[in-house]
Amino acid sequence: MSDKAPKKNMISVQNEDGVVDDNSLACSIANPARRRFSKLGAGAPVLMTVLSKPVFGAQCLSNMLSGNLSDPDRGTCVKGDSPGGWKQPGGMIKGFTTLDAWTKAGFVYGVLTLNANAAHFNSYTGGSTAGTAPFDSLLTVDDSTTPLRVVLKNQPGSLNAGIISAYLNAALSENTGTFQYVFTTAQVVGLVNGTIPLPPNYLNLHDLFYSTW
Repeated sequence: MSDKAPKKNMISVQNEDGVVDDNSLACSIANPARRRFSKLGAGAPVLMTVLSKPVFGAQCLSNMLSGNLSDPDRGTCVKGDSPGGWKQPGGMIKGFTTLDAWTKAGFVYGVLTLNANAAHFNSYTGGSTAGTAPFDSLLTVDDSTTPLRVVLKNQPGSLNAGIISAYLNAALSENTGTFQYVFTTAQVVGLVNGTIPLPPNYLNLHDLFYSTW
């Protein structure tokens, strides 16, 4: 009998460069019979695959919730961009300028002040706000007229910033079809409002969302 301990099944997510990253989403696949859910506790698994098998595509969450672990045509997930990337107007997101990425995701970064430097955050006014659907029902902010880019800047590392970035990534993925983000927009909304449970080993939405960029 072999004295080697059995290997655990690990989460495997491919980043935008095609490199498999097992660290950011590493955990063991839990026995479904042992899962116990709480309002913000562990839920049905998501983004999981046995190493050496293809990682999940856009429907990975749906596949896992349905118990479909053996489908060989799951596609490929890639990580999205971080809150820092989405707030920086002079950067690039998935081959698009940041401003174009916001537009293609269906939102407005802001309005450039005349003759101002387009690469500077402070050169912009307005833009889509925290009161813009669906963020009006997802975020916890004091002023719903606050531009989303300002929330990203003023609340670094927050759940609000994570929700905004996860939704923007999902919307950009769906609207352009140039990459397959970990979640769909509907899944981001479902995770936030609690209709979709958290995957095992994630105690909160913050850690889940921040593990996908």
